[in-house]
Amino acid sequence: MTPTTTITTTTTTANTTTPTTTRTRVIYKNCGGVLTAPEGVIYSPNFPNNYPDNVYCEWNITTTSRIKLTPTNFDMEGYMYLCVFDWIWVYGGSFPRQWCGQMLPDPIISTGNFMRIVFRSDSGLNRRGFRLIYQPV
Repeated sequence: MTPTTTITTTTTTANTTTPTTTRTRVIYKNCGGVLTAPEGVIYSPNFPNNYPDNVYCEWNITTTSRIKLTPTNFDMEGYMYLCVFDWIWVYGGSFPRQWCGQMLPDPIISTGNFMRIVFRSDSGLNRRGFRLIYQPV
């Protein structure tokens, strides 16, 4: 996977000195997008090898029916409910869910025909990542 890097910088004028923060976000090809097929598979970048540092992916699934999202492989940094480093947020069910850690999460069924999945990794420990299957209910 070849990454595309977006770097945000700040310019300064003469006689003005202000501290700035530069953030780098690495966007990987096939990392996120709009999915309209009735079923499919979503992988973390570089799966089944470790995902990279500082990744942000967002998938938006829209189908003609409710959606069942089933994790089949799951290995991320974190400890179940302490998802402060690397995490997945799943929106579109009865409430948002956050996933991390090494335990395989339970499947989620959307309340409508839309589901959004957001994955983020930090610059620390990287693990194998995830494989998610989505299909109609």
